[in-house]
Amino acid sequence: MRITHSRGAPGFEIEVDDRLIEKSVMAALEGHPRHLENLREREDLYLLADCEERGRRFSLFYRRWFLELNLGSTVVSAIEERPSVLQRTSGCRILPALRSKNEGADLAGEAERPFLIILLRPEALVGGNRLRSFLRHELTHVEDMLDPAFGYRSEGWQTEEGPVCDNLIRERYRVLWDTSIDGRLLRRGWAPEDVLARRRAEFAGTFPMLGDEAESIFLEWFEGRLPTHRRMVEFARRPGARSPDSQHRGRCPLCRFPSFHLITKDKPGAARSPLQTHVIREVQRRFPDWKPSHGICRQCADLYEARELSRKALEAFPRA
Repeated sequence: MRITHSRGAPGFEIEVDDRLIEKSVMAALEGHPRHLENLREREDLYLLADCEERGRRFSLFYRRWFLELNLGSTVVSAIEERPSVLQRTSGCRILPALRSKNEGADLAGEAERPFLIILLRPEALVGGNRLRSFLRHELTHVEDMLDPAFGYRSEGWQTEEGPVCDNLIRERYRVLWDTSIDGRLLRRGWAPEDVLARRRAEFAGTFPMLGDEAESIFLEWFEGRLPTHRRMVEFARRPGARSPDSQHRGRCPLCRFPSFHLITKDKPGAARSPLQTHVIREVQRRFPDWKPSHGICRQCADLYEARELSRKALEAFPRA
């Protein structure tokens, strides 16, 4: 189903997938005063003998109910809030998402006039204010991607360390971008007050290597203006490099991933104690030439600490 949109963008159309229309209508009618009315209409349509005609009538039936229940209004108004998105895209498709983690907004098609793609679960279209907040966040992603000053590129994540390190950088990038977006939305009055605490906790968990500087650096991203794609990628790759007293040592001697805060026996890494004796023992089982003075990254320290705990748990089981 197409919804013609003309505010500031003549010819812009929003196309809603028929499967999403049907399922969102069914979700909206649960407990709705008009549920029985809808049910009786559906039962009459099932009586039609011609399969092709029955399918056509069902499609019209669900589209009419979708409009009567006003299920597309929140998406339309959220898009209307973004004149730059309307002017720089050629239209919009709203498609069904299988899970909440698949929901979001993106661009597809030609770079000069791409198509706006929005993925939503049927239940989300009944969400009202919750859906509006979600779309405001997602459409800011799209607005940034369309802004030449942001300089977005979808490629260039690959590192010499392989896919595990690539995914780590990509996750850091996501946290930086979400932090910046929600800071901007909060200043516009478009985000709930608790978003500051939620983003602060996520940032601290993603960048523990920043130590005592984490709060001030978080506020730089949260309170700052539009960052650039390049700046976020560089920070995601080397989050400790901007600190003048960063303990940069290149790479962890075990996993060979880039590390800015290596943990040693006498000197702790960010937000944790020095290496414990049992961790040193576990590491040397695998790497006999390794010495505590060489240090290891926080992820490796956690891994070898977990191995010691797993071994003790197995030893506690009675033997057959």
